[in-house]
This record gives sequence, structure tokens and C-alpha cells, in this order.
Amino acid sequence: GVCGNETIHILEIGCGDSILSRSLFLHLLELQQRSNSDDRQRFHVLATDVSGICIESNTLRDAGIRMDNHEGNSLTYRVFDALSDPPLTFASSDDNTHQSSGNVALMLDKGCLDTFLHRSSTRTKSNPSVYSPLLLQLLNTVHANLDDNGTYVVLTPRKRIRELRDYGGFRKYSVTRLLSASCGGDGEKSDELGLLEGGRTGDVYLHRCTKDGSYAATDNIQNSFTTAGESNTAAGDLQACDKCRITFEEYMK
Repeated sequence: GVCGNETIHILEIGCGDSILSRSLFLHLLELQQRSNSDDRQRFHVLATDVSGICIESNTLRDAGIRMDNHEGNSLTYRVFDALSDPPLTFASSDDNTHQSSGNVALMLDKGCLDTFLHRSSTRTKSNPSVYSPLLLQLLNTVHANLDDNGTYVVLTPRKRIRELRDYGGFRKYSVTRLLSASCGGDGEKSDELGLLEGGRTGDVYLHRCTKDGSYAATDNIQNSFTTAGESNTAAGDLQACDKCRITFEEYMK
């Protein structure tokens, strides 16, 4: 969905204290420097999280990278609640006077979806065809932020994610095995984007979803209701995050 001299917008949701966006930014810079083309595409990598503590920490950690001149390319961090905030807006022209939403070419997720899948699994076991309200809201937020041909990429140890495959807002869905954390040399060589940080072990899978622009958020509204008799509190809702010290219950208030 990006052409001409427009900036490619790359968004990470639920970044925590991950180095994924930073690593991707540096990797893209390296690829750009190798390119012989005079008409290089500019890119903006924006990493977001609901925790202001994580965003402040990441901003300080990567201050040296962010302050350098990268020929119009940028890496930024911002607080963003993927469940309640409206779609993010970006400058859509060279003079930065026009702002538009729904123009993210690539959205990255390395843990955000996993969090809601884990919690929704305790609520929907009696009816596996039902999307939990939180999970559906997250996917609708993803859909609203992507451009017409945008791609949502989920990095996870989960080999299959039925909720992505069946979501009406995606017209294409595929899964690729990236690496195994226990495979030694190949895993280390392939981990340029920090997929193995935090002591991750086992396989890592890339789930790629392409937006269906004809989908309306109300299309799946019947799937948003929890089943009768379900508890509104899942196991772990009262456990605080190691990084931001916020419990899931506090986050949802």
C-alpha cells in the first residue's frame, strides 16, 4: 500500500522491553545502505506498549540510535493501548501537514496476542467458536491500523492460531517456522531480530495475515460475547508484570 516517496510505517504492539523494533530498524538501515538505488524508501518504526514505564525505559535505552541522523528514517516509542485507543495517525506527506490513520504497512506482535490468547482460552473452552471480547477488540484494532494491503505479523511459539486463521478481517493467512532456539548455530545466526531474548526455547513461528479491506468490525460481533456462566476473571489476572508492575486486572480498569 506504499508507493512513491511516502514513508513506510511499521508498528509494533505490546513491545514491552523487547529489542525487536530496534533490531528491525538497524537491519533495515543496513539493507538500505547496501542498496544501489538513488530512490530509497524511507521507513518509520514505531514501537508501542500500554506501559509508560516500558516506553520510557526503551526510549532512554535507544536514545543514541534515535538521535542519529538516518536520512529521514526513524525509530520512536509511544504509549498505546491496543484495546481502547483510536487508530494511530501518521504524517502522510513530505511536509507533515496531512495526518491519516489506517496506513500501517507492517504490524509486529511478539507477545501481545499471546497474552490475550492465554487469557481467552480460560473463558472459551466450553465454546471454541467464540472470540473473547478482548481478543476480538485486539484484532479489530490491528485491522483498523493497517493500510488496505497491510500485513500483521505475529512471532510466537504457537504453531497454530485458529483465531487468526478464522478472523474475517484477513484475506490471507500463512505460517512459517523461523528457527529453533535449541538448534545452536542456525538459531543464533537467524536471531538478528532478537527472537530468542528472554531465554526463549523451542521453535518460533511467523504468522502472516493480510488485511481484507472489505471487512467491517461489526461482522464478527456475534463472536464477541462470552458464553453463559463464564467467569470474567482468568487465572493470572492478579499477577503483576515483572517489568511495569501492573496486573492485568488493573490494566483493564
